[in-house]
Amino acid sequence: MVKKPSRILIVDDEPEITLAFQKGLRDRGFLTVDTVNDPHLALSSFQAG
Repeated sequence: MVKKPSRILIVDDEPEITLAFQKGLRDRGFLTVDTVNDPHLALSSFQAG
């Protein structure tokens, strides 16, 4: 059994791509999948751990 991470962050400039990945991962049991479409916002909001 593979242990799933508690949180995933997806960064891409195409909202449709991030939403597709988010839906696919949630459908496979990942509960917290965050998406960001602006790389600068992703870097400023990222917190290790």
